[in-house]
Amino acid sequence: IMDISGDGVPELVIGSVSDSTETVNGTMIYAVYTVADGKMEFVFEGRIKSSYRPMQNGGFFYQGSSAAMYYMFGTYELTENGRKLTCRDYYFTYEKNAEKTEIVFFHNETGEWNTLVSDEMFISSDEFWDIQTKLINNVCQWELEPFTAYAVE
Repeated sequence: IMDISGDGVPELVIGSVSDSTETVNGTMIYAVYTVADGKMEFVFEGRIKSSYRPMQNGGFFYQGSSAAMYYMFGTYELTENGRKLTCRDYYFTYEKNAEKTEIVFFHNETGEWNTLVSDEMFISSDEFWDIQTKLINNVCQWELEPFTAYAVE
């Protein structure tokens, strides 16, 4: 439980922990909930093939895939009220031809895997993957407490 949006309302962060008996560090976020109008409200979720990780600048690094040729990554941040994610940058791969023998790289700030709202990036695959590496280098760990650390009264 931590205020990750900075709005004074703590969020419930569900993430990966390796030891359920003590506080541990974690980077994989599975779900985030906040409180709005006195009720618990879902903010976002991640999973193995579509994951979010906290970044040093307060945002989130996103990484996902839907098939061998389709890969995406980017950065997001919470809105000021902490109720949803907004996209900063979104990068993805797409097939260049009908035979699916070549990959093209795209970028947008909408968070959509859609070539029509994206700009094609005329860069090499090494340059594309270097962008991801730079973003991953900004991922940080959060101290997470397992539910077992909370006593039921």
